[in-house]
Amino acid sequence: MASLLNMRTRVSLVQRVERIRPDALRLWGTMDPHAMLCHLHAGLAVTFGELRLHVSDSWMNRWYGRLFVIDGPLPWPHGKLQAPPELLPAANLHEWDWDHHRVVEYMQRFAVGPHQSWGVHPLLGPLTPQQWGRFSWRHIDFHLRQFAC
Repeated sequence: MASLLNMRTRVSLVQRVERIRPDALRLWGTMDPHAMLCHLHAGLAVTFGELRLHVSDSWMNRWYGRLFVIDGPLPWPHGKLQAPPELLPAANLHEWDWDHHRVVEYMQRFAVGPHQSWGVHPLLGPLTPQQWGRFSWRHIDFHLRQFAC
């Protein structure tokens, strides 16, 4: 599976993020492009342990839940999961360019590899760097497809 720890995969995904525009039309969901960037930025802040959230105890933070969400062959359903409010920050806190740049900057941090600080996912629990790389790729790809990017 694709991972942000892989340079080619990361470059390809960064290029897709760089193509998103504030007026992009969404294909499903409720977020506009700016809110989506803010959501991705918050998610990546969790990835690197800069934003800590309560970890729920559920089937998802067991090995089989992680396997299903991170490496499962099925696409994630549209509109079935709601992110915690902390991962849906207001899009009006910063300008579009600032948020756009921050998402790309955080994605580039995967270039450092596994030798950095990693956070704990609020639904999946502790993840290895490899799991973070795959999950983050899948999460960003999911939202870019929301806007056909």
